[in-house]
Amino acid sequence: MIEAIVSDQNDSPVEINLDNLSVSEGLRKVIREEFKGVKDLLDFDSKSHEIFRNWYVDGRLHYHKVIDQKKPDEGIKELRFIDALKIKLMRVQPKNDRGAKGAQGIPVLPYSGEQTITKDAKVTEFYTYYPQGMAQRFGSVAYGASLFGCKCRIFIHSEVSEGRKRAMEKFGAEVIRVRGNYDDSLRECINEANKNNWQIISDTSYEGYTEYPRFIMAGYTVLAREIVNQLSKKSLPTHIFLQAGVGGFAAAMCTIFLNEWGGENIKIIVVEPNYAPCLIESAIDGEPKVFDIKKETIMTGLSCGEPSILAWEILSECTDLFMTISDEKIPELMRIMANGYENDIGVEAGECSVSGLAALAALKDNKCLVNKLDINDKSRVLLIGTEGATDPDFYESIIQN
Repeated sequence: MIEAIVSDQNDSPVEINLDNLSVSEGLRKVIREEFKGVKDLLDFDSKSHEIFRNWYVDGRLHYHKVIDQKKPDEGIKELRFIDALKIKLMRVQPKNDRGAKGAQGIPVLPYSGEQTITKDAKVTEFYTYYPQGMAQRFGSVAYGASLFGCKCRIFIHSEVSEGRKRAMEKFGAEVIRVRGNYDDSLRECINEANKNNWQIISDTSYEGYTEYPRFIMAGYTVLAREIVNQLSKKSLPTHIFLQAGVGGFAAAMCTIFLNEWGGENIKIIVVEPNYAPCLIESAIDGEPKVFDIKKETIMTGLSCGEPSILAWEILSECTDLFMTISDEKIPELMRIMANGYENDIGVEAGECSVSGLAALAALKDNKCLVNKLDINDKSRVLLIGTEGATDPDFYESIIQN
């Protein structure tokens, strides 16, 4: 196919021909008006080449037809292109018993594939679509609240960027900035929630609050199961680097990886910023310890001073090495990921996403630890990117620097 869409400044690239249609002139006029209306909704005159290219590659395009349900006679108000890769099936189902142990003695989280559903259990399924991708961490609570029509107040600390704040407000959340660090904002959230009888949704757990953090950790395990399903027995990792703030993500990964691969002698390395080392400090003391953050790390999502008690219960048993990294190499590694190394395809990796890579790079200069962890040219290292450009402006400022 040499040419399919031809256009110039004066003519539309497509028109409808009704010469062979045996209907009245009045009906033809209605059809032409509707055709023009759909074409305008698609902005087809200016985007025809892009639309045709997408159709030619994918074979089928999906659009969400937006109609005012109170005024359906007014017809389609908007046509929104749907990327099929960003549609997610959501399933709401009853809870099962918690506290079970897996094959390796690692706690099994609910909703992580371990539960059973009785025949008469009510299961609700629906689809969600988020054009920025479902994996972006900032704004996830606001997005979830918008799905169910809930009011949402989000407490952030003083160093969270305006771009990330706007991402939350985009879904209708009221964002409250608190002076101090992450732990200060969490304390303010708890105080306000207790005074106003609000429901807290947080990924960190503490005494008296474990149910919802457990659900969130279970949600993280979807990623782990995708990895397990894609790796064959011959390509299992020998070393897994897991970035951690309060530890919820790292602990959730461990529940799946070690229950699935526990007999394979896989080394687990937990990575934190050196400005927020609450887990390594806890490991030194042998119990959860609060670290008072004095300076913020560039890895905003990992800037936490107090471990989640649920996460610590798991990580204290599973981790082979706790280590910290500096901010120094993060921008450079983000640029390497974005541009691609040698013949690799570029990857949009945010600040937290390259923390595991930064840790691996730092280890190469420590021969004692490299030998102790048995890292060599035959090692298969698993690194997990947990976010893209959660603040596009900040991300671009780093990549273009």
